[in-house]
Parts: sequence; structure tokens; C-alpha cells
Amino acid sequence: MYERILDWIGKNYGGQEMEDPCYNIEELAKYLEADNEYDNYKLCYVEDDTWGTYKLWFSKNDLTLVWGDDWNDAPYEHNAGEPYCEGNHYVKVIIEAGDFLKTPRYGYNNSPFTIEDINNRKQIPWLRTDFDNIYAGMTYREVLDKLDKYPDIHIYK
Repeated sequence: MYERILDWIGKNYGGQEMEDPCYNIEELAKYLEADNEYDNYKLCYVEDDTWGTYKLWFSKNDLTLVWGDDWNDAPYEHNAGEPYCEGNHYVKVIIEAGDFLKTPRYGYNNSPFTIEDINNRKQIPWLRTDFDNIYAGMTYREVLDKLDKYPDIHIYK
């Protein structure tokens, strides 16, 4: 698995050092290889682009304690930033799914949602397909188990 992550970084970042404090490759590899660690991380943020790439952040912290820039401003997709990352309380997973997955902003030019709404109300799924919903607070394993069953989704963990 560690080699797979390094291979992905090499292909996508040309072997350059990544400066993202949320993405410490050695820490990420340790967490991904430790079976019991998965249940301690809960989905707290999803960022998508127009090419079908999604970044999912999972945190060990209680969701009410997880915060980022402008997480109380709508529309979240134009205002909110990534979670404030301190220490090794976060794991980020990147997936490619084309337009198979929908985020809360789907169907809106400016969605009425804030990150605070999505994470605390847990009525708005972070990701959805025609058959499944993935909500804030779901564990790392729960999310990946749901996504693994779709062959069109590629998960880089």
C-alpha cells in the first residue's frame, strides 16, 4: 500500500515534496495500514473539482471541534477552505469518480449550504450516488466500503 501511495504521488506531483500539512505521506501510510485506526476518523470535509476528482478529509476530532476558513458561510463551495490541520488528526483521501458522485452543490450555481450545516445537521450528504448517501461523521471504513463497490470510482488511499 505504501508503494501505491508513493507511486500515485510520483505520477501526480512529479516526485516533488508536497507542502500540504494535511498530507504527511508517512503518517498517512501508517494510518492506512493500521486496521483499528479507521474507526477513529470521521468524514468532515469534501472538496470536488469540475474534472471528477474529490478530496475527502477525515478527522479524529469531534466534528463540532473541526473547523476551517469560512465554514459558516454559504455557499460553501465558493467560501470554505480546507480544514485547519494541526498535528496528525486528519487523513486525506483522493478519489476519481467523474460525474458519478454528487456533492451538496450539485444542481446549484450557489448552494444554500455551509460546512457547518453539512457537518452538524447530518441531513445533507457530502457525497451521493443514485443508490447511496455518504454523510459527515461516517467513519473512514464506512465511506470506503460504500465507494469500493462501484467499479467506476478510483480510490487513492
